[in-house]
Amino acid sequence: MVYVIAEIGKNTDGDLGRCAELVRAVHRAGAQAVRFAHFSLDASVHPDALRPGAERAWSLALELPFRTERLFDADGYRAVLDLCGELGLDLIGTPWDLPSLEVFQAAGVTDYAVNSINAYNLPAAQRILAAARRSYLSTGGLGEPQVKRLVEALELSGRDAVLMHAVTAYPAPLSTLNLRALQVLQRYHPHVGYSSNDLVPTAPLAAVANGATVIGKHVHLLDGAGPAHRASITVGELAELVATLREFEAASGEERKHESRGEMANRDVLAKGLVLARAVPSGQPLTAEDLALQLPPKGVLAEEWFDVLGLPAARDLTAGDYLFTADVGGQRDDDLGERGVVPGERGVVVRLKDIDEMTAGRDFDYVEVHYAASDIGKPDTFDEYDLDVVVHVPEYADGVLLDLCAYDEALRRFSIEVIDRVMAKARALRPRFTRGGDLVRFVIHPGALTHPDPLADPSRQYELFADAMRRMNTDGLEVLVENMTPFAWFLAGDWSPRQGVSNSFLDPHAMRAFVEEHGYRMTLDLCHAQLYCNHAGLSLREYMEVVRPVVGHIHFSDATGIDGEGIRVGTGDIDWRAVCEVFGGHTGGWTPEIWNGHHDHGARFCQAHRDLNAQFRLYGPAPCER
Repeated sequence: MVYVIAEIGKNTDGDLGRCAELVRAVHRAGAQAVRFAHFSLDASVHPDALRPGAERAWSLALELPFRTERLFDADGYRAVLDLCGELGLDLIGTPWDLPSLEVFQAAGVTDYAVNSINAYNLPAAQRILAAARRSYLSTGGLGEPQVKRLVEALELSGRDAVLMHAVTAYPAPLSTLNLRALQVLQRYHPHVGYSSNDLVPTAPLAAVANGATVIGKHVHLLDGAGPAHRASITVGELAELVATLREFEAASGEERKHESRGEMANRDVLAKGLVLARAVPSGQPLTAEDLALQLPPKGVLAEEWFDVLGLPAARDLTAGDYLFTADVGGQRDDDLGERGVVPGERGVVVRLKDIDEMTAGRDFDYVEVHYAASDIGKPDTFDEYDLDVVVHVPEYADGVLLDLCAYDEALRRFSIEVIDRVMAKARALRPRFTRGGDLVRFVIHPGALTHPDPLADPSRQYELFADAMRRMNTDGLEVLVENMTPFAWFLAGDWSPRQGVSNSFLDPHAMRAFVEEHGYRMTLDLCHAQLYCNHAGLSLREYMEVVRPVVGHIHFSDATGIDGEGIRVGTGDIDWRAVCEVFGGHTGGWTPEIWNGHHDHGARFCQAHRDLNAQFRLYGPAPCER
């Protein structure tokens, strides 16, 4: 019999009367357990993140979606536990940190879950599992290598435990569910389950078909009757998981574990990074006691915990500081690989305020300045650099997703006004960057995104984009039109990313025809191209050969599935032999677009260049032939 957990904590809003009503209702609906999460802001969040005006990546406001939740104290949980005992329900606690574990233990809770965000919070996870009669370990946002390492480190095989598949998006769209990953989890632990953060009625059934013996589902009483988790269903819907074959097949996904772009965005909000719990003198090896895990991450990520333990401090480290790659083991974070192996120029993504951080001691040819929403209305202040400059348009302004080919004319006009201002900024940068010609390379996203459904007829979008370009001042710029990704993630005024559908600027023949007609060139985003090829059943080599004559600039990272973008080169679906062979004579730029590559002083951008260098060593023409 499948064990059903009703995740009700957020939906009770700290009200014991409401909680009792919901506990009884989910019991009648057939659940065997209820689950509650608890957190301590002081223990889980870095003090800087609690200050007014705290920012996350690209100047978007740092929001803590759980910050205003009302929680029970130990006496409250004890009352809920007593009610569960009367009904024959189990109560499962999910502590975010050690003080929260102490609250649950004081209430008498014996079953525990470790959520996705805390999976690599090793000190807390070990204590939670040690305290548990039965435990549940969620793996949302983790790839197979991290799962394998985590299961071994936590000695899960010797515990009464369930390894839970999850997608950390709320609600998770159908295309990301990938329920065949449950079969991957079974390679490392025999008991697996599914934390269902989706609103797809068939998904729990598909999970069971792929080996799940436990299903977790967010549940509330009635729509509109109080707070509800974004991925929550009503008590009535809990018993109505009706299946159809078409949805069942779509939800089953593929037999591998990978992270979608939406999960990456959510982890950017909620993930933790390594912080010094205490001072460590230069030369002393790092121990678990020296480290803490807090959000937001800025340096070494939580999942790199094992990579830094035991390494000596490269300098005197101060308690409370973030830990960076260059702080330990004498590791270099400035190596880009040998010159002459990769054709063309190598660059790095920056904002004007962090050019020095991203380029110091590194042999780049250019910086690609990504303007953020908060940069548009401010004057640009920066030094003079012996580098070339590329400018990338912002995706948002005033909380609005920009779209130069939108059928909504007001949105299109607003997008034109914003991007025209950014073009003026780009022209003003030219005199302060001493390399390069007279023109500033200007990477532009057409837009073309709709949510949740595609346009019935997107044929006008190319002409709308061309019209938008005619209405802007492109003097002094070389326009480079970027190909779009088929299922783009975007922010819609809150912390939870959503997945939309790109309608145009996908097909390689259409891309080439457009830029040739209007005298532009193209920024080829290899990751976007692979995702489109995966979706459309095309060959990436054929895609690249079509557009190669019009490509002036390249964005690179690896890709998985139809929306997994920004991952490390060599770990996804891209055929790098084909990339090296098709672009062996490329003379333009190579900009790495690794997700959150700007963290850790840009160390992952440098890793991307080393990885690309390794691919060209394997598959490209010999350096002496260039």
